[in-house]
Amino acid sequence: MALRKPLVALLIAVGLAVVGIGVLGVLGVTVLPRLYEEIVLDNQSHGRDCADLPSEQELRELLAREARTVAAIRAVAPDYVQIDIDRDARCRGKYSILVAYSSHAQREQIEKLVRGTELADAPINWRNV
Repeated sequence: MALRKPLVALLIAVGLAVVGIGVLGVLGVTVLPRLYEEIVLDNQSHGRDCADLPSEQELRELLAREARTVAAIRAVAPDYVQIDIDRDARCRGKYSILVAYSSHAQREQIEKLVRGTELADAPINWRNV
């Protein structure tokens, strides 16, 4: 009976260690890279499923309808800000909008321009380049 208590304690310790390593693994694979992307790099992905992404033609039509907004976005910093259609590497035949900027302040300006337009509902990947 004296050997049973240390064995039970050891099994509990090993079980907790395995659970702890699993939690750290999940954080390291999912949460931490996303926080790094969003906080440190100031990037943000649309995060939509493939089924929710439009075709290239749909996005071309959207950008044409929102030509004034697109021009205003590019005017934020003509040498640094870009807006274009981007093929989604995960989803065959599906596309999103890529907005590239060089500072957080530019991103905030662009976000204000996008609010209230059709672009606000579009899948946009934000990239600080």
